Amino acid sequence: MWRFDGNSAAPVAAINAVSGYVEAAPWLANPFVVFQNRLYFVRRTPSEDYELWAYDGSSVAMIRWLAPTDDFWDTMGNFDMGIYKNALYFGVHGLNEEPYDAEELWRYDGQGQPVQVGVVALHSSLLGDLQVYKGKLYFTFHSEGLFRFDGSSVEKLPEGAGTSCTENTSPFAAAGRLFVSGCSSPDWSEQPEPYVFDGLTMSILKDIEPGDYPYSGSGPSRAVEAGGRLYFYAKEQTHGRELWRVTGTNIGPFLDCDIVVAPIWEKWWEWPVAIRAVVIATWVLDVNAPTRLVSREAVTVTRGKDLRLPVFQVNTSREDLPNGFVLASLVFDRATGEKLDRGFAVVGAPGSRDRQVLEQAAEKLVRTRSLEQVLAEPVRAEKTGAIAPSARR
Repeated sequence: MWRFDGNSAAPVAAINAVSGYVEAAPWLANPFVVFQNRLYFVRRTPSEDYELWAYDGSSVAMIRWLAPTDDFWDTMGNFDMGIYKNALYFGVHGLNEEPYDAEELWRYDGQGQPVQVGVVALHSSLLGDLQVYKGKLYFTFHSEGLFRFDGSSVEKLPEGAGTSCTENTSPFAAAGRLFVSGCSSPDWSEQPEPYVFDGLTMSILKDIEPGDYPYSGSGPSRAVEAGGRLYFYAKEQTHGRELWRVTGTNIGPFLDCDIVVAPIWEKWWEWPVAIRAVVIATWVLDVNAPTRLVSREAVTVTRGKDLRLPVFQVNTSREDLPNGFVLASLVFDRATGEKLDRGFAVVGAPGSRDRQVLEQAAEKLVRTRSLEQVLAEPVRAEKTGAIAPSARR
């Protein structure tokens, strides 16, 4: 275990002095949880058991035994934790009388001993993906489905589309939903697809990879919300595993094109200043469509310091992409109109003849366009920060 104070990283001596190691596999949703000013984590002991521990900044304490490692299902255990109604919740593999080994939900309020609040499943992996949604604690068992706890009892949601082979639940606050990776049926003949849950109804976002076993199902990852949008990975046969984005209930894979401006200036020896207010214009050239200006940004650049600028995006679930197109860019000094940099790049794999046509057109464009022409040209994909023709130098 390591910690970082903002300047440097160092091992945590008190934790590392305990024999065994911290269980922090990449599939865990919450391998570390802070509760009542203590850091909780799972430790695998030299005797091959799993235990819940807490660290208060100076010393460690064992809270409870969780599971043995000599059971197939336990080796798949998530060991996730979650905070609900001012208590820490986690799973325990209860050793009941044979032939049953029950999976249990436990609660710890930070004092005394943890208490069991429900037996959830038999012969399953440990519970994971704990999420609080609409006043209830939701969690999953990969082979059992979706469960919730209201503070007094555990309820298993009825089996159906989205509540089978459920995993990777993630909050989607902007849409007031819970994102879920789940199957349409409980027979394990497919991989999961992305769903959203409103507390009553499970709705599929998109059947990304339809088909017959073993090819159906896109296997969505855990999702992350940023700027009111939800992002996750999923695979489909055409493009493989790629990034998907959800806005409200709209979902789609996106081709994002950025340009990187490395400001050296075309005639750098004539410009002693290192910082420049510039206009960066970008066009898309396609043999089957008119050339269009897709981005016009007024920004400040520093010589020798790269600037990455998003300029073009295509929703590939709604628009067909050509085999190839060209992005061409010009950088102008905003005060004088001088061209400081220019360039173009081919995106995709056009045929040799199309490539030649596109490259010739792009070369002519970046050689002949002036700042005055650029400011008068309409932008086909207006973006925040783009300058209007009235904002000419």
